[in-house]
Amino acid sequence: MVSSNSTDPTLLDDHHEVTSIVADRAFPLLLETYLYALYTVLTVYFVYRRWFDRKPTSLPVFMLLVTLAMFSLFTAYWAIDVYLLWIEVYRYLPQQRTEPEVGMFLDGLWIPWSTAYYVQTAFQVTMLVLGDTVSLWRAYAVWGRPRWLFILFICIAIVESCAYILVLVVLFAQSLPQSSKHGFSYNFYAETYDTSFIVSNVITACAQLFATLLIVYKAWIHWREVREFSNQKQVRHSIAMLVVIIESGVLYLALLLWYGLIDYLGSPDSLVYASVFYYTTPLIAMYTTLVVVLVATRRSVLERSIVSESFPTSGLHFAANHGVHAHSDRRATTSKCPTCHRNNTSVGDSIAPDTDVITWNDLEEDAAGVFDQRESIEKRSRALQVSASSQGSVTGLHR
Repeated sequence: MVSSNSTDPTLLDDHHEVTSIVADRAFPLLLETYLYALYTVLTVYFVYRRWFDRKPTSLPVFMLLVTLAMFSLFTAYWAIDVYLLWIEVYRYLPQQRTEPEVGMFLDGLWIPWSTAYYVQTAFQVTMLVLGDTVSLWRAYAVWGRPRWLFILFICIAIVESCAYILVLVVLFAQSLPQSSKHGFSYNFYAETYDTSFIVSNVITACAQLFATLLIVYKAWIHWREVREFSNQKQVRHSIAMLVVIIESGVLYLALLLWYGLIDYLGSPDSLVYASVFYYTTPLIAMYTTLVVVLVATRRSVLERSIVSESFPTSGLHFAANHGVHAHSDRRATTSKCPTCHRNNTSVGDSIAPDTDVITWNDLEEDAAGVFDQRESIEKRSRALQVSASSQGSVTGLHR
């Protein structure tokens, strides 16, 4: 028997390629599949509880369409990832031991931006625009839906959409069969891609930052106006709901910045670059649904700390269901005790602690309603001070 220390270079190359496929595509796809399963559960829960289980307060058509559109887009995106993994492994099957032609890539196109990759990019930028639209709409609802803000948000959405359309046009020019290193379409891609990529990502980041800052400002104004009632659990409950929205907005903005930096500055040969798309894209897609579920189930750290506390004398109600609270409101109005009247003050919409689910209508009305009641709170505060002063004067006369 003759032994040889030499190894077939082709086998070494195949081993390296297969190892790279497993590390750069198979394992990240497992993570993406897990996130997709979680996203499916969230979407089913979201639609069922707000469309079938709560028919009197059904889900607004706008949010239902956005939720289903985001889920459908990511489903197609995930299916393309599965296809890309299959087609890469397919090349190494025993029946496919033929070298691809020069200039061919994966499914036979001249340029690395194959049809599958291009469609994925189109789905991804559409999800980005929809996510920004929801964030802007949320800030618009919190601010009480002023017309000027609606027009401004529409303009931002149009500008962002145009920027991403330009990115898709540039990538399409790169993929044209007649492209070459000296052709017009390739030169257009080489000269325009970096600028269009940076501009579109900056617009997305600015839109998210703007929407988050608007909500932060309104939350600060609200806290400044109602801090006198901060020992009341229901007021702190509304603050906690806004904190959940702000927290999610900040985390989403950080995710977008991380994605943009890795996509633009990362090395294509690194594992960080290869895997970043597999976990950022599903998180971007599920952001809209995840925020609603977080608010509905009160999962923020601040909210848990508030619920864990006990305030036996607190009675500040956010009463939207006037029929349910009518009797208790009448009792509070006829009460001669100033302290009792204060503890039963009604401000805004219902987000009672025993409510396990809220709709987008509830979320928008609660967020906006707590700000619209500032004048009422100020009047009640002055009335309480006058009442306390009057009671003190009466006590002095009795003495």
